[in-house]
Amino acid sequence: MLSNLPNRVVTKLGIAIKSHKNSVIVVASVKKSINFNLFGKKSIIYLDEGSISLYSETNNLLLFKFDSPFIIGLDQIFYDTEYHYITTNDNVLLYLLSHEDAIDIFDKMKLWKDIAHLISYSMRLNEHRSNNLLENRSIYHIIKTHLEMIWELPEKEREKISVFDYILKRHKISRSSIAKIIKELNNGNYITTKRGVLINLNRLPAKF
Repeated sequence: MLSNLPNRVVTKLGIAIKSHKNSVIVVASVKKSINFNLFGKKSIIYLDEGSISLYSETNNLLLFKFDSPFIIGLDQIFYDTEYHYITTNDNVLLYLLSHEDAIDIFDKMKLWKDIAHLISYSMRLNEHRSNNLLENRSIYHIIKTHLEMIWELPEKEREKISVFDYILKRHKISRSSIAKIIKELNNGNYITTKRGVLINLNRLPAKF
């Protein structure tokens, strides 16, 4: 994930969303699915507390994981099409605001420059993900990339992640194919895993 998230912009927009008289507060526990439809109206979602995962409705693959604060759905604010849904990774506090009300308050508070900033960040995330997909077409390179992504996470977070689940949520690869490569990487002392959790990672070979 790119590191330069415009937190000031997110907070500013979040305050506007929370302060709108028609914003709806949603408190949800872990592993709950939430769509962008609020009482029959498409909405944007402000993640005030907790962590969520964004999935594609087309193939149910995990696209991104977001920690609070973040705003989801701005890129669809002028459209009624719904391509995504979210699931909660822990207890979350969300604010939902319909597209109509969001456009109204963004106009009144002159926030479109801030929105453009955040949408630009989201576009860069999509570009980064697309480039990774194009560069990592072989099963090994997909696994290699995701092992390196897991290893960059804080240790406490890494200890809770199954390598298999992490990859399977993001790519349609058979579990047996992942298991075969993980086993060979363990045997070659490139990595150490225990019950599917990545314990250690050395320099991975470019090809395998």
